[in-house]
Amino acid sequence: MTARTQGETMRITPRFLSSATAVALLVALAACTAAPAPPLSPELPAVADPVPNPAPGGPTPEAPAPEAPSAPAERTCELPAAGARFEEANPAEVGIEPEIARAVTETVAARLTSSFRIYRHGCLVARNLLDEAVKDTPLPFFSMTKTVVALAVGRAIELGHLELHDPISKYVPQADAAHGRITVYQLLTQTSGLRFAWGNDLLGSVNDGVGTALSMPPVYQPGTTFQYAQTTVSLLAYVVGRAAGQDFQDFVRTEIFEPIGIRRSEWVWERDKAGNTHGYAWLSMTPAATARLGFLTLEEGRWNDQQLIDSGYIHDMGEGTKANESYGYLMPTNRGDGGYTSFGNQRFEGPRNAAAPRDTVNFSGFLDQSIAVVPSLDLVVVRLGFPAGNGWEYEMFRQLMPGISGVDYDDPGPYVHKDVDVPIEQIVDFPLLIAAIVNANQYD
Repeated sequence: MTARTQGETMRITPRFLSSATAVALLVALAACTAAPAPPLSPELPAVADPVPNPAPGGPTPEAPAPEAPSAPAERTCELPAAGARFEEANPAEVGIEPEIARAVTETVAARLTSSFRIYRHGCLVARNLLDEAVKDTPLPFFSMTKTVVALAVGRAIELGHLELHDPISKYVPQADAAHGRITVYQLLTQTSGLRFAWGNDLLGSVNDGVGTALSMPPVYQPGTTFQYAQTTVSLLAYVVGRAAGQDFQDFVRTEIFEPIGIRRSEWVWERDKAGNTHGYAWLSMTPAATARLGFLTLEEGRWNDQQLIDSGYIHDMGEGTKANESYGYLMPTNRGDGGYTSFGNQRFEGPRNAAAPRDTVNFSGFLDQSIAVVPSLDLVVVRLGFPAGNGWEYEMFRQLMPGISGVDYDDPGPYVHKDVDVPIEQIVDFPLLIAAIVNANQYD
């Protein structure tokens, strides 16, 4: 379950929705425009000192050259404590033209968006009107959940619970030799080498995602081939829990969510019938809390004075691999010069989003959920809701970038959509599916 990359078409529908998701979908059946605060009144310019009168018979003194007005310092906001809201600022205060911020928000809001928020320098500078109605309602992340699992891995490494290149057999003794040699790194980069088909993986995730991943046959040498899988991320969450010696959700709550101010009432995370946390999707969170995850990434694993995750790990989350230059640790990245789409595994050339800065990384989820993080601009953009349409994020950046001060933007031109043809073997593996259906009867 994932958001489309540029030029990608989604053709798969989830088999079930959580109760929190259903509530969120009913609440968000409208799209509204935004009304950012008007710009602040400019300060009056200072009056220049008068030119002195020349002495009688003396030379006429030259008038002093006027000093060039210095650009006002852009405002910054402190990251909020638990229960507190992000400080709000006028877009102009953080170097964004208010009319462009307003236009971007109106455009995205009209695309079936429940919540859209623009943050710069730690300040909330624009949001759509519907956001006010849903700001305290947990909304579904879908595959943005995967990136939260990647953050959990980073925290576990920081605490010494596991290492990046550990084989999972160290924490999953029930794994056979072929599965046990898969490493934490390979699960993070979607290069486990296991046979993946959408139908099989999603069906298996309902009953026992960990067992499903451990039953997927190996077809590639681990570390060599990118395949965007689902239950392998649930297996990774299971590994973190085993390494930490506690339930995975308890670990994330105490080691990530609470330190960055995300309260227990602001999120819901579903489990399969075997009790395993779904690692690939089914985390829901309020829009107000969602941005905190973006800022943890933007601040290189630090929240105020606490370094939760090593900055080098956060940087590497946004670095691609030889298998896919545009996918890091369960996170799409714009740093690559090509890569493979998540849905369909189709090759593309150039950056993932030619309209966005090259250092952009994304939490990215099905139905166009997104947290876009742009370190070079100190920018976080959150979008939650229904499908926003092909190229929505490309056009959003294309519209926003010219309005950011100091940015010399080279417009890449309008978005061009390309269909993705998905082979049937990527949709379903029938022999494995029949076996999974038979095995599923034990949970009835």
